[in-house]
Amino acid sequence: EYPMLSAEGIILLNPEIIIDLIADLESSGLSEAKVKEEWESVGSVEAVKNNSLYVFTKGYIVIPGPRFILLLEDLAHVIHPEIEWN
Repeated sequence: EYPMLSAEGIILLNPEIIIDLIADLESSGLSEAKVKEEWESVGSVEAVKNNSLYVFTKGYIVIPGPRFILLLEDLAHVIHPEIEWN
């Protein structure tokens, strides 16, 4: 229901930051460390080399509604860490 990128596509894009959204991490039998470990398969990607890989697991990341602003704030913090957020 949404586009999927192959490993080759991700390597070609070479993102500086990767943000993986997994709302129900525990019930899927994964851990944040396991998710990050799986990204090592594309270790030549800038985000993986520089440890700029983030896993968002809060429930509000996939539920539309007034708490959407919380996701935007989370994204802003990882995309612009140089800003002093209050």
